[in-house]
Amino acid sequence: MAELDRRVIKALASDTRVAILKSLGVRRKMPSELAREQELAASTVIEHLGVLEGANLIRKVKTGHKWIYYELTRKGQELVAPRLPMQHIIVLGLGLLLVFGSLNFLQVSYLPLTSTPVITSSQESGAGATPDKLAVPTQAPTPVRMPDLVPPAVSILVLGTALALYGGWRVWRVVD
Repeated sequence: MAELDRRVIKALASDTRVAILKSLGVRRKMPSELAREQELAASTVIEHLGVLEGANLIRKVKTGHKWIYYELTRKGQELVAPRLPMQHIIVLGLGLLLVFGSLNFLQVSYLPLTSTPVITSSQESGAGATPDKLAVPTQAPTPVRMPDLVPPAVSILVLGTALALYGGWRVWRVVD
């Protein structure tokens, strides 16, 4: 990422200079082209170019002819088009959120029931039974299943995995 110092912040404080940077992000241009695009006087554009050049965001390129072009420096390129676009990070984050959310849902939907005390018929009738003698079921608890909601959760898991893999691959390609 480009280091932001006082000169860079001053250069970015003007909407016109930001527009010039964006325009130079497409290709290198002469001051007269920039003046036409921005609908400004050539002298005004040259003044803005001087500020941008002083901040090391653009540089002059002499072609050996009478024309002088301006293009972005590496620092300027990083400001105009960051190496790690935000949409890749958003896709990666959304994918991971969907994966962990669906895994959490699938885990909750298959949790076993807890053992609950069962009151025997002798306790209900009150025939000599004490309240602390409760019968505990001998069967293993059966898992709770939500069959209607499991297929959408699996679909969301697959979608989230695909998004996470795609976002991770794009971020890895840009960083590498």
